[in-house]
Amino acid sequence: MSERLNIVSWNILYDKGREESGVIERQHDRVASQAKALMELGMDLDAVVLQEVWGQNGDQIAMLTGNEPGSWEQHNRKNEHIGMFGQKIEAVDFHDLGYKKKAAVARIGGLALFGLHLSARPKNYFKRVNQSKSLCELIDLEEEAVIAADFNGPWFEAAQRKLARRGFRPAFAEAGVSERMLYPTEKYRDIILTPRQQRILGNRLVIDNILVRGVTVADAGVFVGDSDHMGGWATIES
Repeated sequence: MSERLNIVSWNILYDKGREESGVIERQHDRVASQAKALMELGMDLDAVVLQEVWGQNGDQIAMLTGNEPGSWEQHNRKNEHIGMFGQKIEAVDFHDLGYKKKAAVARIGGLALFGLHLSARPKNYFKRVNQSKSLCELIDLEEEAVIAADFNGPWFEAAQRKLARRGFRPAFAEAGVSERMLYPTEKYRDIILTPRQQRILGNRLVIDNILVRGVTVADAGVFVGDSDHMGGWATIES
């Protein structure tokens, strides 16, 4: 019998400079509303992958949503973490991708779930390329896999093209929905992007995604909470 799983991916925004200057609220002060946004999805939170988690805030969100604490590991910046929690998450392994970035990996039955947050900014393009190479070494032997990621780059960059050549498809396309995880959210657009960047880049970008291989996507969608990133979810059958 196939197993149905709800998988959520969300970068919850940690920006030390803007938080300390008072431009945005500290993440600790946003966790209650972020937990509420997850609860308002109205689904079992089987697996929730979070990026840009400061300190113990991931466990705070987990407990506020009625879940056990998750598994987190520091990467990228001091006290920034990646990881996941959820009703179907029992153990999480962490693998080095290079340049202070790590992949969080959990197994749910025969499914491998990968949580990612690749290096940011255009100048770090080749870092993302090398991180995707490390990812492919981990993922090539997995028949059923889901990648919940902030790629920090568009779909046509090498990182996602490597995965497309390996049979990965966006969960939204597989579900036949037109929604996408757009960045930045309306609340944060003028904070994150200068007017010039908005003119060059357009209204918003797609740098977050949920990719799948070897599974059926029953439904998928996006949501907005207190972050510059939209969250996304996919209900899959493996």
